[in-house]
Amino acid sequence: MDIRQLAIFLSIANRGTFTAAGKALYMSQPTVSVQMAALERELGVALFERQSRGIRLTPAGKILKRYAEDILMLKDQAIAAMGRYKHDISGRLRVVASTVPADYILPGVVSHFLHAYPGVFVELSRADSATVWDTVRNYEAELGVAGSACDDPSLEHVAIACDELVLISPAAGEYLHWKDPVPLEEVLRAPMLCREPGSGTQKTFDDALRHLGVDPESIAARAQLDSVEAIKSAVAEGGGVAVVSGLAMRGDPSAQSVRILHIEGLRLVRSFYLITHMRRVLSPAAQAFRDFAVSSLAR
Repeated sequence: MDIRQLAIFLSIANRGTFTAAGKALYMSQPTVSVQMAALERELGVALFERQSRGIRLTPAGKILKRYAEDILMLKDQAIAAMGRYKHDISGRLRVVASTVPADYILPGVVSHFLHAYPGVFVELSRADSATVWDTVRNYEAELGVAGSACDDPSLEHVAIACDELVLISPAAGEYLHWKDPVPLEEVLRAPMLCREPGSGTQKTFDDALRHLGVDPESIAARAQLDSVEAIKSAVAEGGGVAVVSGLAMRGDPSAQSVRILHIEGLRLVRSFYLITHMRRVLSPAAQAFRDFAVSSLAR
């Protein structure tokens, strides 16, 4: 028994003949008859009593008519509800992002998105890049933004922004004599302040070193800090040097307390990726945010 058969049955019940029901549904009378015969066989009961001037419903047919009316009404209500859902972009949306996009890229996107979609509440949380991928993979957030790629067939990612990492050093002492770009050998001898292992910034730096045949363990790491702001403050106080996001230093008043440099021979450009789960159907709010972010950041 399917929706189409119930619609035919109800049309016959309301119009009194197979021919009139077929005309109303733009179907031939033989097709109508075949469908009703199949329905009666499936249910194991007779639904119609044939009379000289048409048909009338059997007791079983009268019972089915009540249910058919309810089912078809619910079908129409379901279609209407899906239409409203499709166009009603509202509700709570969780986005998880690594430090740099969470602090320096997405706040502007979120602000403009909220003006465009006032019915949406956005929860933007911060984690390292590895955790961002895990969060989307585990269905804990609809959208993620991270600064490193991941080869996972269950996840889809699209590049939405790029960033060049820079070397920062104290603006005092021996570092005042460093010339930009700084030779890699000199950087490796300096005390280095690092990010945590799951950080996209740290992975980009480590991968660039390996590309040149340099073991990341050979750097003179002195401390591990889990945020860009903590690293900038520590460098400004003379704690050592660090590789950080160029976006994080752009227009930052604290940049006056450090020197912004580059490392000779080291290519430190990385992309930020917007991540979704391949098997997850995005809510209208999540789909709208994804499209909005891709469009606005591509300008």
